[in-house]
Order: sequence, then structure tokens, then C-alpha cells
Amino acid sequence: MEAVIECVDISKRFDQVLANDHLNLRLEQGKILGLIGVNGSGKSTLLNQIAGFLPVDQGLIRLLGEQLKPHHASMRSHLGYAGIDICMPALSAIEILEHKMQLTGNGSQTEIFELLDFFGLPFERNKPYRKYSLGMQQKLRLCLAFLGHPEVLVFDEPLNALDPIAIRRFRELVLYRRQNDHASFLISSHIISELYQVCDSFCIIHQGRNLQDIERSQLDELCRDYYCLDTDNNRRAFALLETLLKIPNLQLNSRGEIIFPQQNFDSRQLMRILLDADLGIKSLRIEAITFDAYYASLLNVETDLFNPSKGGQIYQELSMRDRFTNAMHQTTLPVFDVSLRPEHLATPTKRPMVDSSEERPRRSEPLRDLRKGEESPTDTKPANSAAGVTAEATKTEPRKKTRIFADLEKSYRAKTEKYYD
Repeated sequence: MEAVIECVDISKRFDQVLANDHLNLRLEQGKILGLIGVNGSGKSTLLNQIAGFLPVDQGLIRLLGEQLKPHHASMRSHLGYAGIDICMPALSAIEILEHKMQLTGNGSQTEIFELLDFFGLPFERNKPYRKYSLGMQQKLRLCLAFLGHPEVLVFDEPLNALDPIAIRRFRELVLYRRQNDHASFLISSHIISELYQVCDSFCIIHQGRNLQDIERSQLDELCRDYYCLDTDNNRRAFALLETLLKIPNLQLNSRGEIIFPQQNFDSRQLMRILLDADLGIKSLRIEAITFDAYYASLLNVETDLFNPSKGGQIYQELSMRDRFTNAMHQTTLPVFDVSLRPEHLATPTKRPMVDSSEERPRRSEPLRDLRKGEESPTDTKPANSAAGVTAEATKTEPRKKTRIFADLEKSYRAKTEKYYD
């Protein structure tokens, strides 16, 4: 099938950072390709190069069979892109869409109002873009990409800040355009569950390189329901099931449990074999490998943080400081045991109550010390012993009134004197 987007050995460097390292990508006509990767893996850099906003340091990009060059104006009418911010904050949604319609020569006034109504954006011209909420701004970016019925549409995080209704409408419009216009889509998103509902294939990248290209049918085979069996001796039970029942794809998971695909087999025979071997069955349940778990396994990320054999319960109890220390030193957390509980996790002892009978130190009064004509109690010094005055006598001496308080008291008495005469 003909490729509408083809990236061959794309490399892009920003100073000392290699954002793309010999990346390869192929999007066929009428297909929906999901681009998946962690933050900083080079997704946005690649999409900006495809849209023509960034030059390619090495490699080439073909759009509709023609080699793409930076700021290639003739290809803008064939490509719809939603990723960068809109640099017209003073214009309204209608004015911004009309501006794009004039630049590309595609679209109509009727289509503009249909897109605004579909995503729930306002029609008025007196409300500028800068006063829109984050979700409304994202909806306008989607309208700009869909306007004009382009043959190829590229989306960078299109579901960011969208409400559930807008997410569903975006998904429906993508499937509608693919079916009626035979449009091709390249969508980058961290919401893997939403990509799984619309995409035909997936391109997983990591640290600027291709990690895996997988079709939807292959992913369905990997992400399916399976049985999870836990017995008294899983390794012995594993050998019995593999020999007697000949169950395919029999494996042991990270918890040491036996897992095998859900299929039609005689569960009574399985129980009979285990009971005859004097093996107790702890649990037999049905679980599913999700796309998220499969993606985490590709990156070798441990997702079972609450497994006691992996130190999960200890991890749950540790403070943020201890987690950071363990991560820096790359230490393996021990198996959770109450008797081996760290001291900092023990029940904290209560602080002793302060005895109210004890005399507390008197607070300093700096403002009062600065008043004119007053001596600070902290600055008082014991008088000369020859004068016969001790330090205790200076503390019990009545405080002198300052001139400020004396004037206030005099004015207050003068105002209130007539009421008491």
C-alpha cells in the first residue's frame, strides 16, 4: 500500500541532546498510526519535522511521495497539524479559522461553523483566543487541523485538557474522516487506552530510537485474558501441567504464579491432577494483560510495586526522603517484615507535655523599648552595690509612663470629662 508519510533515518540534535536517532516511520494511506513514547523520547520533535516547522539534520521525510522541505508552503493544503500553540491571541475562533482558510485555500464558512458547533466552541467574534480556557484552546487546534478535509492529519497530544465528551467526539470524527475521506492519521498521545480504540498500528519509540512497530492484530494476541494459578508448589505444578495437559504458552510471572492463555480445556482434569499430586490450590483467577502493562514490560519498568516479594509494602510505607535515597543509591528494598521494620517507621512517641507551673521566659517588646523616655526591661542593669540597690529591687520598681501614653490619657480625660460632671 502507498505510504503518505515516510521517515527514513531521521536524526535531530539540539546542542548536546540527540532528540531523534535514526528514526524510521511509515504511515500508509487510510490508516491510523499511534506514536507512543515516554516524555522526552522525541515524539514532538519528529512531528514538528513532519509538519515542516523544524529542519531535518539527517535523513529524509516524504509526504505524499514528495520529499518534504522546511516551510514547504505547497504541502500545507494536504496536511492538517495540531500541536503548536496559536500565535494570534487577539483573534476569535472564527477569525483564526477564516485566516487559515485564506492561507490554504481549503474549507468554507459552513465547515467552520460545523466544526465550532461539533466541538462546542463559541460563535461570537468579540471573545479573543487568549480568554479561552485550556480545553477550549485545544478544541480550536483540533478544528484547525480538520478544516479543509486534508489528506494527512498529524496530532501531537490531541486529548490534552479535553473533557470526556470532547474526547469521544474527536474519536468519532477521526473514524468518520478515515471512512469517508480515506484520510490518514498520525496521532501521538500518552492515553494508550484511547489510541487502542482507533489505531491500526503502533510505533513505539524510546530515547529517540525505534523500540517496536506492532500491528493491532498482533497486540490483540499479546493483550488477552489468561488464567493465573497459585498452588503450594508452583514449580512442581508447572511441570505437571506442561507434561500431562500440554498447555501451550505456560509461564511463571514475577510473583511465581503460573499463567497460561484462556482456552477451552477441562478444568476438572486440571483440579484432579493437582489434587492427586497432593498440591493445594490457593487461587485460580482470570486476569488480563493490558496495553499499559505490555508497554511497561517493553521498557523494563516494574509495575508491581505492592508485591511483598518485591518490597512493595515497604515501598508503600517509606517516606519521600527514603524513596529518593534508595533511588540515588540504587538499593534493593528488603522483604517486608514487621520484625524488621525500620526505626523511622516505628510508632512515634508522644512529646512530653510542658509543665504549666514552670516560668516561661518573657517575650521581648522591641516597640516598647523604642519609645521615648522608657528603659527596656532587658537592658536594665543592677545598680551599684555601694548604693545599696539590688537587681531584684530594679525589677519590682513600677514602670514609668511614657510621654506618648501620658498625652493620650490626658486627651481622653479631657474629652470624657463632661460626661461625668
